[in-house]
Amino acid sequence: MTDTTHDTPHPHGDDSGGDADAFEALVAADTELSSLAADTEPDPVPDEAATAQPTQPAQPTPAVPDSEPPELPLPELPAPSGLNPDKAFRFYRFLEGVYWIAISTGAVGQIVFFGSLFGLGAWGYVAATVVATTAETVMVTSGDTALRHRALQAKRRRWFPFLLCSFAAAGAAAGMNLSHFWHINISLAVLFGGVSLIGYLLHIWDGFVQGSDHLDKQAAYDAVVRERERIVRDRAEARYERWLADRETTQQAADRAVAEVTPEPTPEPTPAAKQKPGRTKKSPTQTSPSKQVAVQLGVEQGAHTPASLKAALTNAGYALPSKTTVENWCRDIKSQLNSQ
Repeated sequence: MTDTTHDTPHPHGDDSGGDADAFEALVAADTELSSLAADTEPDPVPDEAATAQPTQPAQPTPAVPDSEPPELPLPELPAPSGLNPDKAFRFYRFLEGVYWIAISTGAVGQIVFFGSLFGLGAWGYVAATVVATTAETVMVTSGDTALRHRALQAKRRRWFPFLLCSFAAAGAAAGMNLSHFWHINISLAVLFGGVSLIGYLLHIWDGFVQGSDHLDKQAAYDAVVRERERIVRDRAEARYERWLADRETTQQAADRAVAEVTPEPTPEPTPAAKQKPGRTKKSPTQTSPSKQVAVQLGVEQGAHTPASLKAALTNAGYALPSKTTVENWCRDIKSQLNSQ
């Protein structure tokens, strides 16, 4: 690029040559500074997120225990055993059949016995059938009645007479069979008498076993039920005790708060000057005593109950505070009286 600075005429002649050189130097310096500013990039502004101070990790908040403890499990009821008696001892069903066979054998034997004893022919056997049926019915019903009352946990003196009647009927049937068939055939007598008696005994013994098993299971069940009731009752009593303690603590905190906000003691009124005759004395305004004054007055006069303390404060010319404040003062008075 051609510099035309020197071709420009200067009105001041040759003296202006030094000023032109200075001006050119300033222009060149300014151009160089502009190129340097263009080549130099500004530093990036740091991000606010990067310059922010690292946050402290949140402190773990301690777990606050529940006001009520977790409920403990109650004892479970006893579970039945895995044995299935119906499948393991399936022939027990035939025991009832044996019992009916014994009843029939005893009835037949009694019919034959009473029929020959009456000697009335066909009518005698009809009467014998009625007697035998009645005797066997008494044996069956009285025996099962005794077993039922025993399973229902009735007292022995209440069910034992039924069992005696049943034994008497069964023994009478066996005895009639033996006495009737003995002179005819001893084997036949033993068969009729033995079958009727053995079938009856098996039925009664089976009833006793079932009743005893029922009573044992019922006793175990009742024991667990009583234990569960005891645990529930103990837990209820514990909750009630905690409730009483919490209520007492709350009441004490409220009493302390009331005592803390009691008004500050005011200066005791000075004795008024003697009034001149003919002038009426104005009654001074009553003020509430401070706790210290009231406690000291109560200790001196032995007033440790709310009624006696109120009377003492009234006699001393003080205004009565609230009921709660008086009770709190009485508590402190009792403490000081007991410590003396």
